[in-house]
This record gives sequence, structure tokens and C-alpha cells, in this order.
Amino acid sequence: MTLLRKLLKRLRAMLPKLRIVWDYSEVDAILRDRDWQMAGPVQRMLGPLLGEGVIMATGSAHTALRRQLGPMTHPDLSAIVDAFEPTPGLADISADMMRLAEDVMGAVLGSPGALRGVGAIVRRCVALAPFRLLGLPLDRWALRKLDKVLSGLPVPPWLVGQDLTAKQLRDWRASFVVAGLDTLAADLTAQLVGVKLLPIYWLPRKNVATGELAIVLLSEGHKFGGGFRRCAGEHVARELVRLVKERYRLYVSVSDSDLRPVGAITQRLASVVGELVKQDRRPRSQDNDLP
Repeated sequence: MTLLRKLLKRLRAMLPKLRIVWDYSEVDAILRDRDWQMAGPVQRMLGPLLGEGVIMATGSAHTALRRQLGPMTHPDLSAIVDAFEPTPGLADISADMMRLAEDVMGAVLGSPGALRGVGAIVRRCVALAPFRLLGLPLDRWALRKLDKVLSGLPVPPWLVGQDLTAKQLRDWRASFVVAGLDTLAADLTAQLVGVKLLPIYWLPRKNVATGELAIVLLSEGHKFGGGFRRCAGEHVARELVRLVKERYRLYVSVSDSDLRPVGAITQRLASVVGELVKQDRRPRSQDNDLP
């Protein structure tokens, strides 16, 4: 009961200056205005996970980090998609797409295969993050395991030669791994099913000049953010979706699937069960729900 009172007290303190913004032009203006920064509750929720990397940084710190982000070398996505082996027969498509996302993000960071199994850890940490508003910690075991993986990755190709501390490198890696795995897998799954889904569907912003807080509701045009915070991995995400849809076909088992969006900070389809096969093949499964 004490924790609930604490949450309600914090919400009451925020509400006088909090507003919900959904008009496209106003959302666009906020995303492009440097006075509106990533601040407030989201920093308390995701700070332990993302650190002080490019996603969480504000003001001059964010500008400095973006300058460190030189031209990104893109991995051979076509080769990665060709080498990918979907689970035979009826399977959890979300899990398959997370494996593919792990392969892609590992290659982006210069360490193919190093992120296998990390997607489940990331999703657990993201799912538990809202409870930090109640004063609860993230899953320490999952966070330690994630930090161990991040510390073992090489210096990202675009940061080679820059004088960075171990903490700065960790936060750079975390920004790409946490944001990339969760949203990329969710988007791939939804695109294969043919359902419109925004993995990141809202953003918190705080106006540093007025103190006003806003919850910005995103639409398709802002799927990859906007302005000076537009997603650095947009090309990789779009090209990967194109290649997967070009080379694979998904046969969905309707009776075993639940296509409702779920998730508080990010969202994904609750459950997608089906068979993913090459475009020129028929599914092995005899399930009557498959077309």
C-alpha cells in the first residue's frame, strides 16, 4: 500500500504540468525542438539499463554523443537473411525474429553471434522498468548478465580510435542493443503478419525552459523518431524488413495466435504462432488454420 501511495503522489505532482500530445504537426514540432528533452520519469525507469548513452542524454551531452556517431558501416543483411534458419514447423515467430535481430545487431556491433540469447534479457529488463517508479530495482541478475555481454563486445566500428572510458563504451553498446533488439524483433513480426504496429508508440518529453511535461503519441510518420533524435539504425531496420518479406512467407496459425499489442514502454504482438518458409516452398505443418 505504501508503494501505491508513493506512485499516486508522484503522479499527482506531475499532472498539473503533464499533457498528452497526438496532433501530428505538434508532435513533429516537439521532436524537432531542442528545448523538449528526454527527461523525467523515463530517466528513472531506464537509466540503469541505458546509462548515459545517446538515447538518454540531453542538451549538449546528446549533441556531443551524436558527433561521435560517425558513418555507420552496414553489415551484409542479404547474407544474414539467407543464412537464417527459421524453426521448422509451427513455432513462436516472435522468438525466431528475435534470433534474427540478435544476428543483425551483433553484426552491426562488429561481433556476429555474440548477442544470441540477449533479446530475452533485454525484454525482461524493459518489462520491469516501469516498477522503478515505485522505487523497485531492475532485475539485478538480468542486468549483470547484460552488462557482462556488453563488456565483452568489441569497440563499435564507428567509435574506433576515439578516447572513451569503459562506461562510455558500455552505454553506447547498450543504446544499440536494448533499442535495436526489442523494437527490431517486434517490427519484423508485425510486418510479416501484416499488422500495423509501432514498437515505440509514445515518448516522454520535458521542456527545460518551462518545466512542462508531455507524453507524445507517435504515428507511422514518426516511427523512427524525428529531428535531431531520429533513429540511427533506420536504414538497417527498413532494409531488413524488405529482405525478410521478399524471401519468406509466414503461415499463421490463427487459433494459436493472439495479435493484440502488449507492452508498456515498447509494444509487440502478444503471440504469433506459425510457420516461416521460403517463398518458393509450402509449409510442412498440416494445421487447418494455415492457408
